Amino acid sequence: MTADTHKSTVLAEVLGAHRALLGSSDVPRAVTESLAKVGRAAAVDRAYIFEITGTDGDEFFASQRYEWASESVDPQIDNPQLQNFPLRAAGYSRWLDSFLQFRPIYGNIDELPAHERPGLEEQGIVSILIVPIFANSQLWGFVGFDDCLTRRVWIEAEVDLLVSLTVSLGFALSGSGAALDSATTASLAMVGRLLDVHSAMFSDTPMDHLMQRTQARVRILIEAHRYLIACGSSKTIAMADLLHALTPHFDAISSCGAEGPAGRIQVSSSTIALAVDRALDVVIVLADVLAVIACNDATGCVDLTDVRLGVSLQTAEGKGELTITAMDKDGTPTEGLPPLDGMAHVLLRRVQEQMRATIVRTTVAGLLFRLQFPVE
Repeated sequence: MTADTHKSTVLAEVLGAHRALLGSSDVPRAVTESLAKVGRAAAVDRAYIFEITGTDGDEFFASQRYEWASESVDPQIDNPQLQNFPLRAAGYSRWLDSFLQFRPIYGNIDELPAHERPGLEEQGIVSILIVPIFANSQLWGFVGFDDCLTRRVWIEAEVDLLVSLTVSLGFALSGSGAALDSATTASLAMVGRLLDVHSAMFSDTPMDHLMQRTQARVRILIEAHRYLIACGSSKTIAMADLLHALTPHFDAISSCGAEGPAGRIQVSSSTIALAVDRALDVVIVLADVLAVIACNDATGCVDLTDVRLGVSLQTAEGKGELTITAMDKDGTPTEGLPPLDGMAHVLLRRVQEQMRATIVRTTVAGLLFRLQFPVE
């Protein structure tokens, strides 16, 4: 299996899991089936979930609740040492500290700190990825993926996809119905449905292009989710703070890995506050428009070497307005950038319905995109 085929398989199964976990009335079955499908797609030997069962000061206790294991390894679900064990006392303080910052732990066992290895080696683990699960902005537990046969390099795109799975797991397992978890899971499920639509509608588009766009959508949602977890629970989101926090990630999308001007994205926003689901709609629309621009730059359709992109989110007369403007290094509007592609229009159609928004056609110099929506 090639690297691209592997990523495509993982992508399809993770996005399928988002949809299954969002709509299931039988959560244990949906979780078990999702672990099995994602575990096979990721070519690991075990996939499992631990729940944080209690705390004592800065100590956290964890118990294994779910597991899928391939036929080539021994299951660990009945291992008594994996029930109500103290993470710090067991030598996993580094893991817990990373979890509390919404950061995964991964690597080959022989490269981990010596005090972390014994328990993992006893389970026959050669390489591992562990990702925290949050629910209602609190650490609920973690999901793990073990390779018990080979050392491996956990590539960034694969890690991002498996990190995204924890959002839907937290939503399904906790049953909290928290606005952030519900909205992010719904957005990720929409991304999965759109991949199916794109694959059918744009069959001539190379699969790697579809994957890049889908991964950009997934990643920006995860970065937004990570930031909002750190901010704590809230029914409304201060958009100026969110957009400024995500600016480095928007920059990365617009540059598409190519060399570009530092600070290509320049964000300005009024004091507008949106409900969580609408805030995520704005984020994913912005990311997708920037991805279109980056694609044209990467394929040589346009030269964006010295182009800056001004992103503005403002309110007036009960409406919000999101605009993207192209400028040169001196701030002069730049012409000649191509229009949005079909994939962007399909996404925008879905988001427009959710936001009751309107794309405003314009001939203003340098203005690439203008979206208006009601602010409640």
